[in-house]
Amino acid sequence: MKEYIYYIEILAAVVGTLTYNSYKHTHCRYFLFYLWFVVLVESYGQIPGLYKNPDYHNAIFFLNKFIDEKLLFRNIWLMNIYDLVTYNFYLFFFLNVIDDKRTKRWIIFFVLVLWVAFILNLADNEMDLNFGYLNYVMLVGASSVFICSILYFLQVISEDKIFDIHKRLTFWLIVGMLFFQLACTPIFLFSKQLNFSDPVYNVILSISNYILYGSFIIGFMINAHEQKKIQKQPAQR
Repeated sequence: MKEYIYYIEILAAVVGTLTYNSYKHTHCRYFLFYLWFVVLVESYGQIPGLYKNPDYHNAIFFLNKFIDEKLLFRNIWLMNIYDLVTYNFYLFFFLNVIDDKRTKRWIIFFVLVLWVAFILNLADNEMDLNFGYLNYVMLVGASSVFICSILYFLQVISEDKIFDIHKRLTFWLIVGMLFFQLACTPIFLFSKQLNFSDPVYNVILSISNYILYGSFIIGFMINAHEQKKIQKQPAQR
């Protein structure tokens, strides 16, 4: 179940690419670059698992000539960078889709707190990104995403567009990221207690990823369909 997460991430990036013209004029256009960033990170993250396969030994030994073994086979540093980039990107996204100026100032504040959390985490981890996961960053980032999501939905309600919300790409993107943060942040923060091989951890992680990227895919497809309908409408004179 967990091994298929990588493929749904690729599928989300491919669907986002194929439907790009339908949302390239919106703030959602940056999601395409983020999704391919995710694919790149996850591709690198496959290396430790590939080492068990003799067919890939030569390629991995070649990479080891240029990349330190600790960075190649212990990729905690990569996931920490991924988390930092992800939360900053999400907050940047909310900064663009939320209109209220006061709320925008709060989002900027959340970004500053996120970086303070990152510095504190680094200090606790002996300034080594590969030492351990950035729990402060995850906690601040997940809390910020939750608050921003609620504020976005309140904005939609105030605009009296609640009945059309399911046609918006932003709705599906935010639903996916919100569900993932609510479901996975607790198991990430308590991963030591759960143990990474724990079946419960793997099931929650897998389902959350399927919902996250499944929501993205649904959003891309619905948005593309809605844009085609708009284009087919006769021009008003």
